Amino acid sequence: MFNINRIRKIENLFFMILSESFIKKIKDPRLNLIQITDVVLSKDLSYAKIYFNCIKYDTSIKIVEKTLKKSTGFIRMLLARNTKLKYIPQLHFIYDNIPYKAYNLSLLIDKALEK
Repeated sequence: MFNINRIRKIENLFFMILSESFIKKIKDPRLNLIQITDVVLSKDLSYAKIYFNCIKYDTSIKIVEKTLKKSTGFIRMLLARNTKLKYIPQLHFIYDNIPYKAYNLSLLIDKALEK
C-alpha cells in the first residue's frame, strides 16, 4: 500500500493534467465542455475514478460518457507522458451532478426567502 499523502499528491497531479488536457490538448468538441471536479485513486493506484460535469447542461451526458470511454487510452497516454509513474491506473469516468443539484437547491432557497 502507498502512503496516503502520496496518493493525494498523485490525485492532485492527475486533476491538474486532466483539467489542462481537456482545455488545450483534446480536440474533440464533445469533450471541450467538460470540467473535471475530482479524482479519486484506489489505495494501490490501480484504479482511478474521475468525476466530471458538463459546462452546458443541455449536453447529452450519455454521448459524453461514451466519448470518454472511447478516448480512455489517449487520456492514459497523456497522463503517462506528464508523470513519472511506472503504471497508469485504469480510468473510470463518472458524471458528477452535484453542481447542478446545488444550483437547483440554491434556486429553491432563494424562492423560499422571497415569500
